[in-house]
Amino acid sequence: MKNEQNITNMYMNCSYLDVMDNLKFSENSFFDLYCFNEYVKDIYEQNKTEHLKDILYKNGFKCSEIIEEIPSQLTKELKLEMKEVVEECTEEIFNKWIEGEIMHENFDIRKNILKLSEKEDIIKYKEYVYDRTNFENHGKTVLLMKDKEFIKEKSNDMMSNSYKEFGIHNIFSKIELLGIYEKETKIKRFNYDDATPTVKNSTWNMILKLFRKTTKKLENKADVIKEYVGLVNNISKLYDGKRVQKDKIYTKHYVLNTDTLKTSYKLDKFNDKLRTDYCYDTLTHIKFKKPKKEKIFEDDEKPEVYDLDWGL
Repeated sequence: MKNEQNITNMYMNCSYLDVMDNLKFSENSFFDLYCFNEYVKDIYEQNKTEHLKDILYKNGFKCSEIIEEIPSQLTKELKLEMKEVVEECTEEIFNKWIEGEIMHENFDIRKNILKLSEKEDIIKYKEYVYDRTNFENHGKTVLLMKDKEFIKEKSNDMMSNSYKEFGIHNIFSKIELLGIYEKETKIKRFNYDDATPTVKNSTWNMILKLFRKTTKKLENKADVIKEYVGLVNNISKLYDGKRVQKDKIYTKHYVLNTDTLKTSYKLDKFNDKLRTDYCYDTLTHIKFKKPKKEKIFEDDEKPEVYDLDWGL
């Protein structure tokens, strides 16, 4: 269909009838572009494997072995090896950046957002500076420990300053909806011991829309817990699942990664010294102590643009 459409376009834009009503083609810009695209397409369709090797070679890669056919999926071992190589390269780039040998815009942006100014602090939390995923998950993890009033306020601000069709899909709306799910199913943040399958239809339909799910409505406690873990992990990966066998029956156990929560809590002290917007019950459950109120003398500097991204 696409080729037919291209040919039709070529006839519409490049053809005409001469005085004898004979079909003629004008070699205009569209005609040149069409011929060039077809020529390039034909070349690249010849042998994609060889073209890939050529592209890799021209960009500094070396093929360590002759590959007759590119596999459709990479093996776990190869994925792990590639991940280790990437981590080593990233670590090397970070070390050069921290020593001032090179510049790196993304590292600078993340460092400013996290309010890390001392070199020793930057090195301590380097995974959040050079790794985009860790950096983004940190912000979401912090928000999961904030109280409902803070989340509701930020959610309303986000909705009022966004287009309607996009505003609903922000992170604050997800966390606010998670709080409604917790209330209806008698779950406390990260504590589902008393969970019940009592979620309302309207809430469930909203979850399906906001989290883009197709799951059926929950019917028992196990399903409620499974769905809750899934909702939390959709926001920030904090739960790990383990299959446990007892009396020849397999059950799924979920383990909360408190180390990640603890690290994000400590890291947030650079951004929010008072940390008064944290939920006391959440901190108590994960065995954190809510910081005492202190008098903070702030300077007159205007906040960085990046500080507004999370609302922290």
